[in-house]
Amino acid sequence: MNPFKKLILRRIITENISVLLLQYMGLMLTTLTLYPTPLWFASGTACAFIFMRGLSILPGIWLGSFIAYSLVKGPAFYAATIFTLQAAFLLMLTHRFIGPSLIFNRVKPLLKFILCSSIITAISSFLLSSSHFFLNWLANLNGVLIIGFGLITLDTYFPEVDVLKQKNRLILSLVFGLLLASTLANQLLLTLAFMLLIAIIYNWCGIITGLFLIGITLVFKQFFGFPINHLFQTIILLGIIAGSGYAVYTV
Repeated sequence: MNPFKKLILRRIITENISVLLLQYMGLMLTTLTLYPTPLWFASGTACAFIFMRGLSILPGIWLGSFIAYSLVKGPAFYAATIFTLQAAFLLMLTHRFIGPSLIFNRVKPLLKFILCSSIITAISSFLLSSSHFFLNWLANLNGVLIIGFGLITLDTYFPEVDVLKQKNRLILSLVFGLLLASTLANQLLLTLAFMLLIAIIYNWCGIITGLFLIGITLVFKQFFGFPINHLFQTIILLGIIAGSGYAVYTV
C-alpha cells in the first residue's frame, strides 16, 4: 500500500478509536444515568469531532454508542444509529444551509444553527425515549452547543483562549468565581446575569468558557448526589443564545 494511504488509514483508525472512547465515556457519565442530567457529553463530542474530521468518524460514534448501550442492556443498535444519524445530519444540514463551521461571525447563522440543532436533537431525543423528553432534549441540545462550541473554539482559536488568560487576573478570577458560586447555589438569575457580563467583557471565548464551566459544574453536582435545579437547563440555553449572540454581534 502507498505510504501516504497508510498514513491516512492510520489517522482515520486513530481518530475513530478516540471518538469511540469519548462517546462511550460521555454516554456512561451523563446520558445512561438513573436521573436526567443537564447536558450530554457524548452529543457535544460527536458534534465537535464530526465538524473537525468529517463523516469518516461515524464508525467511532456508532461503536462507542453501541458498546455503552449494550453494557446497560439497552436498545444498542437502535440507539447507536440515532446518535450517529444526529451527528451526520447536524454536519450535512449545517454545511448545506448555514456554513462550513461552528465558528460564527454573524448572529443570523448562529441563530439558524441553534434552531437547526434544536429540531434535530428534539427528534432524536424523542426517538431515544419519550419519558423525560423535555429534560433529555435540553440536555442533548446543551451538549451539542456547549461541548460542541467549546471544543471547536479551543481547536480554532487556541491563541485567543491564551489571550483570555492574560487579562486582568483579579477581575477574571472574580467574574468566573462568582459564576461558579451562583451555579453551585442554584441561583438562576444571577448565573444568567454573570454569563451576560462575561459576554460583554470577554466576547466569544469568554461566554463559551463560562457555559462550559456551568455545564461541567452541574454534571458533577448531580454525579456526586447534590440536588440541582433543572430549570438551569433552560437558563443555560438562554445564556447560549443571549451571550453568544452578543459576543458575535460585537466582533
